[in-house]
Amino acid sequence: MYLDAPTTQAALMKFYADILLPIVKNNLNPGGKITFEYLWGDRACNRSNFFDDWKKFQNTFNTMNKEAGLAMNTIEIPSKIENASPKVTAHILVLNTGTQKQH
Repeated sequence: MYLDAPTTQAALMKFYADILLPIVKNNLNPGGKITFEYLWGDRACNRSNFFDDWKKFQNTFNTMNKEAGLAMNTIEIPSKIENASPKVTAHILVLNTGTQKQH
């Protein structure tokens, strides 16, 4: 999404503001979780260096939202495909909505 955004960081912030935050506000109780992306290796990404940019975004987001209990995390699942080259990993991106009401 948001391939017209100038950076991956800007695209991720827009995705959070436009998509994830309304889902949280309108559908989830505090402490709920959203699994919002499932990526199978780098081939699933439309942007170069997505995973490096994602980790930077995730760290910044988590630092800024620590008090509210919001956190974005990555669950990595190594492939069971034998002899895959390069090794592929499924990345499941999760937003924990924390324990406080969102404003």
